[in-house]
Formats: sequence, structure tokens, C-alpha cells
Amino acid sequence: MTQSMYFRPNGVNEVVAFNASAATATAVSDSCFMVEIVASENCYISIEAAPTATAVNGMYIVKDWPYFVKVTPGEKIAAIKVTSAGNLYVSELTQ
Repeated sequence: MTQSMYFRPNGVNEVVAFNASAATATAVSDSCFMVEIVASENCYISIEAAPTATAVNGMYIVKDWPYFVKVTPGEKIAAIKVTSAGNLYVSELTQ
């Protein structure tokens, strides 16, 4: 038997401009356990308490494709470009 979990927006959204140096979003709120991430350009992201995104340790994100990622309250999301600067759109979700 499988269990489905549904999440909805909690009204907290952030746009983070990234380029050749990593940019970091503010920490997710205490009630957030899932985020939707969309990037305007291909990038690498890292999700930790004090993240630094690089091509070596980052998760590759394809532009214009939504990613749903489990997070822990207080974690931050950092992004760095692959070839072109862009924006990372982070939307907090709640159950």
C-alpha cells in the first residue's frame, strides 16, 4: 500500500538571483518541510544549514522545470550558474 502526501503553498516565496558566485536564500520557516524550486537558467543547488553550491557538491537543476525537495526547517538553499546567470524561485509548501 502506498501513501500519498499532498502539499500546498504556505505563502512564503523568494527569488534569488544567482551567477558565477553562489547566492543563498533565507532559511525556510519552522513549518516548512518541502519546497518547490524552479530556476530560470540551469544551475547547481545545495541545501544545508550553511550551503555553498558548486558544480562538485551541487544538485543539477534544469531550467524551467519544477523540483519538489524535502527540507528541514532552518535550512537554506544556495545556487550557482552552470553557464548563464538567472533566478531561483523558492516556494515553501506545507501539508
